[in-house]
Order: sequence, then C-alpha cells, then structure tokens
Amino acid sequence: MHPVWDLTGRLLQCSFYFGRVSESSYKQSEQARKPRFIRNIVSCMEINNERSNLNVLVVDDDEVVLFLHDLMVRESGLSLSPHIFATGKSALEFLKDNYSEAENYLIFLDINMPVMNGWQFLELIEKLGYKISVIIVSSSIDPADFEKAKSYGLVKEYIIKPLSIDTCVRIKKSYIINDRRD
Repeated sequence: MHPVWDLTGRLLQCSFYFGRVSESSYKQSEQARKPRFIRNIVSCMEINNERSNLNVLVVDDDEVVLFLHDLMVRESGLSLSPHIFATGKSALEFLKDNYSEAENYLIFLDINMPVMNGWQFLELIEKLGYKISVIIVSSSIDPADFEKAKSYGLVKEYIIKPLSIDTCVRIKKSYIINDRRD
C-alpha cells in the first residue's frame, strides 16, 4: 500500500517500509522512494511559487517522519532543500561546520532521540551562542515537556507530530521567519 494524502498534506494512510537509510542515501534516493502518483499530487499542492531562502534543518530519528517532514517543508515553500538529520549529533556537527551569522536558520527538532536527545542538542546550541529559531516537533504531549521547551529562548513553538503543509505555510508567514537577528 502506498501513502494516501489529503489535499492539505496530511497523511491519511501509510504502510511502507524504508529499511535502514543513512542520511546521505536518504537524500539521494528521495525521488526513488516517492511513488509517481504522490509526486504528481504533491506538485499540485504547491502553495505559492515564492520560496524562502531560510536554512531549514529537520532532526528526527524516525525515517518515516524525516521523509514526511522533508516533503512538507519542500512543498510548503519553506525551503527548497532542507537539511535532514537522523541524530542531534550529526545536526550539531553540520552547524559547527556551516553556521554563519549572516544566514537564518530554522530547526524542526524532535525531543526523544538516541545518541543526543533534543534537550541536549538545545543546551549545546545555546552554549555555542548560535542565533537559531527552533520549533520542537514531538509526539510527546507531556506538560513537563511543554514547560521545559518554554525555558529555552531559541524555542519559538512546540508542535505535536506530524508537521503539515498548513503548519509550514503558517510558519513561513509568521514572526519566526520575519524574526531575523534581533
């Protein structure tokens, strides 16, 4: 069975298997993993042709979630080429090598991940002094997680998974994108 989407980009059904995918092979095989009818439907869901130049990072240990969130970010116009990471550690290494104060960064961050969880990632980013906007995208509905997220100045929002095109469009139009290097 292939995934079935409604026109807002929400996943209605999904039962496909990706196997273990490395981060480098994830991007290389992205088009190959999308059934043709999904590529056609998604191209019709383009909200507008104006795309942002924002550097978007998606950090999640679940391959299906990475695939879906990458698709939502691209098709909403939030970013043409989001950077996809299966661990907080690999995202941190990317930022250490590529961060520039002249650019804007938005990170969609999961909390519960192996190796380095979202909270550890946030601690290290704050210590490094990076000016980055973070949106936590988690399946956790624990009130303690909501409260802990508020304690980080970098965290602009807490969203319950999954990310949708509507949410990405709202973010693109919101204060987060306009909130450049205050």
